Amino acid sequence: MALQIQLKKSVQVINYFARLTSSKKIGKVKLLALIYLTDRFHLRKFGQTLTNDQYIALENGPVPTTIKKIVEQHFGLISTDECYLIDFIDRPAKDQNIRSVEETDMSIFSAEEIETVEFVAANFGRMGRNDLIALAQSFTEWQKQSSKIIKDSTDDIKIDLLDFFIDSPSENKFCAFSEGHVAQTKKIYLENR
Repeated sequence: MALQIQLKKSVQVINYFARLTSSKKIGKVKLLALIYLTDRFHLRKFGQTLTNDQYIALENGPVPTTIKKIVEQHFGLISTDECYLIDFIDRPAKDQNIRSVEETDMSIFSAEEIETVEFVAANFGRMGRNDLIALAQSFTEWQKQSSKIIKDSTDDIKIDLLDFFIDSPSENKFCAFSEGHVAQTKKIYLENR
């Protein structure tokens, strides 16, 4: 079954992370890493990703495909979706930063989703771009695909979300859950896939 991205939630996650800074801007690579960590944490804790996006392996780590297109302004969305998007975020031409233009609509999130974005913001939001890249590259789902990555290639190297459930040797204390918990959330994910 193909995934259907949660567009409004995805836009609000982008917006939320952009608003963490006083300038209300965030760099594209840092944003994509934070969203990856959000989806990874949410999947391992609750059995589903927050964005419902698909992931590919790129040089800087796992990347949500549709959100990458959104932040690069290759929308390809129907006009009402694009209107929703520009009500909250903007990316000026030739700028690698995504800017928030409106308060985050937290009402779109469940309590568990709010817990997740707040957790990721508190634990990873102050990390620099390079530290986030190193962290993202330390997880098994990226490492399994990293040898296939060719610099500047246009080929997508898909990451199976089931790999998010594999504990990495460098499993960060923030994303670590008991083996029993991960087995249970993996079962939930497989039942709803």
